[in-house]
Amino acid sequence: MEAKKIVIIGGGTGGSTVASFIRKFDRKAEITIFEAGKWPTYSLCGMPFALAGIVKSFDKLIELTPAYYEKLRINYYLETKVVKIKHKERKVVYAKNGEEFEKDYDVLIIATGSKGKRLKVEGSDLKGIFTARTMDDFRSINEYIERKNVRKAAIVGAGFIAAEVAEALAIRNIKTYVLHRGETILRRLFDKDFAKTIMNVMSKHGVVFMPGRHVHKYVGTNGFVEKITTEEGDTLNVDMVIEAIGTAPNIQLAKEAGIKISEKTGAIKVNEYMETNLREVYAVGDAASSFNAITGEEESNMLATTAFRQARVAAYNILGSKVKYKGHLGTSGLKAFELYAGTTGLIDKMAKSKGLNSVAVTLSLPSNPHYYPGVKEIRFKLVIDKDSKRIIGAQALSEKNIADLITAASFLIMNKVDIVNTTLMDWCYTPPLSYDWNVIIESAFQAVKRLKAI
Repeated sequence: MEAKKIVIIGGGTGGSTVASFIRKFDRKAEITIFEAGKWPTYSLCGMPFALAGIVKSFDKLIELTPAYYEKLRINYYLETKVVKIKHKERKVVYAKNGEEFEKDYDVLIIATGSKGKRLKVEGSDLKGIFTARTMDDFRSINEYIERKNVRKAAIVGAGFIAAEVAEALAIRNIKTYVLHRGETILRRLFDKDFAKTIMNVMSKHGVVFMPGRHVHKYVGTNGFVEKITTEEGDTLNVDMVIEAIGTAPNIQLAKEAGIKISEKTGAIKVNEYMETNLREVYAVGDAASSFNAITGEEESNMLATTAFRQARVAAYNILGSKVKYKGHLGTSGLKAFELYAGTTGLIDKMAKSKGLNSVAVTLSLPSNPHYYPGVKEIRFKLVIDKDSKRIIGAQALSEKNIADLITAASFLIMNKVDIVNTTLMDWCYTPPLSYDWNVIIESAFQAVKRLKAI
């Protein structure tokens, strides 16, 4: 049997995962990755920590080097942009060093990622205004801070990147203002009480939150930003601005090839096998649409973990299995100085806005028995659908790592486990690692009592 020719456009999390995963099962396939950027596969999630100096070099964030791809016999082209897809001919046209070439394929995977959105206001072309999306973005931010001796900065946005960059700047003793439209940051990820706790911790470390603010314009001198004015009448003197207002999928190449784009998300429309409307063409990661595993609604979910899961589904199907993508829960985490925060599924406010008959149970328990050194409080919230008695969301806050709790909660949600069966869950206990009572199980028990589920 002739080796299958697989072409992947994009060498980020989605594209690299498809390539690596297929190679583990198919040693003969000819796999080619075209990456338009100059950096090998790197951790975008680690960028704020390199900016803070917690990670000592941006170079340490490079995860998969050209040598890795060479070892796996994957053809990996850096600084090589695919400019056209000729699907009828099963070819892509790519540009390298000013010349154009063609490469044929049997299977095509589009993993072109996303780009940072920008505000369209007066002064947005001034120097000193950055997005925080790529390795180049963060290196430019870092270089500007050092070159201009930045002492005051403003961040526009309310998501994870905004919060993580705010922490990074505060660690570097830069006075940091966060301008956001809502009452709290992270308002689609944490209910108001949990979001305010995160903000309070960050405020203690010098981050200044400015809720209900809309940027009116940027003002500068000699081409460099110096002030922000808001529609609410504020004027801030700043040395730099970072816009973290979200991302948009890179879909122009796919659109020009006749691939359907979702009207709702603006991303590439895919089915549950990660297939587009063109035969043997798949899409994964930020460029592809996803759907909420609880509501079934089509959404974008631009997390590395979502890209990773979509990529595995695509790889399974390319290899000949029929594996369905089950949607996303938005499972994610945040470090805010000494506080760790995690979330999965729907927050209570969002569940109610979707018409679900939800209730939230909040419980605080110690991380370990009282006699064990280093015990910290874990504050946990479980969101339950009253009608089905199933868990549909969870949030956690602690000065201890809560990632495993949120991962466990996401498994319960994805597998539609009800609160009664959750109370019977087996859990890992030893004093150095955990408390006698597991906070997920005890929260479910409180929900059973409140809802009279037995």
